[in-house]
Amino acid sequence: MFLVATIGLLAMAFWLIVFRFTGKADSNWPLIFWGLAAAHVQTFEVLNPYLVWLGVSAALFLRFEFLGRTFVRLFIILELPALCYVGWRCINIIMAG
Repeated sequence: MFLVATIGLLAMAFWLIVFRFTGKADSNWPLIFWGLAAAHVQTFEVLNPYLVWLGVSAALFLRFEFLGRTFVRLFIILELPALCYVGWRCINIIMAG
């Protein structure tokens, strides 16, 4: 179950990185991803919770878009390291397991 959830999280992380540059900023899909990432943190405790919660907070700011264009780009830039961390850590977990 652990590896299946990690592979699913990895696939969604790659998809979300592409979606952030091609899709709308106020979509609900990133919130679903970060909710699943937070559940993964609470269940398996292999991801850094601070980086996951940074991604959650950035996604919430992007979803409830009361920001100007500059701040939207800033929060996308803040979310990308968290997304890359989740993807990198999932690859490490899959390769080690």
